[in-house]
Amino acid sequence: MITLYQFAPIWGLPDLSPFVTKLDAYLRMVELPYQTVRVNYWEAPKGKLPAIEDRGKKLGDSTLIIEYLKATYGDKLDGHLSPRDHATALGMQRLIEENLYWAGTIHERWVLHKEIALVQYARALGDPPPDLNPLRESILKQYYGQGMGRHSSEEVIHIAKTDLSALSAFLGDRLYFMGEQPTSLDATAYGFLVHFLWTGYESELNTYARSLLNLTAYCRRMRERYYGANA
Repeated sequence: MITLYQFAPIWGLPDLSPFVTKLDAYLRMVELPYQTVRVNYWEAPKGKLPAIEDRGKKLGDSTLIIEYLKATYGDKLDGHLSPRDHATALGMQRLIEENLYWAGTIHERWVLHKEIALVQYARALGDPPPDLNPLRESILKQYYGQGMGRHSSEEVIHIAKTDLSALSAFLGDRLYFMGEQPTSLDATAYGFLVHFLWTGYESELNTYARSLLNLTAYCRRMRERYYGANA
């Protein structure tokens, strides 16, 4: 059985990390049996989570893990996509994971409303809650080095709203992001969008995301299909 290493559940979501939530969704979508284990991120391959252990191998990075799972167990979601569709899905994945992540998740939880990470994350991670200030300092350095941290808060929120609007426009009235069938892009989209829609705090970005009704309906559809109607 696959072991999925994670941080900790929070707000009724599988994990406080959208990357872990993405991989959790993917494993459910392809119906691979797995168990979850909470670990410290520095114990994982590459020093970050999620990570998995399977067939005696430990792997890190959600995208590389999914590539491994496809190669090992077959590609149950993306086999019908054309090369052009694959390229489009990759571009949308990069928008979510490389831009919206920094402008949305990191800016909200570690910069704008730091109590989310320092208090709510800490409570989820342990009793007594760990001191996450050193981790925050490290993340802020990465945030600045990545480039997003050089913008004003107003500019970053504008960037995140633009990304959310683009996702809403791309989804349109389709059931899933690439059409009538779910693909691995939906694991990424769901894994990140629920961290704006269904969280234990209110923010400008959460409010904006909820105003994009097709994204809300999409996430409900995914949750009902893969997590059960009462999830």
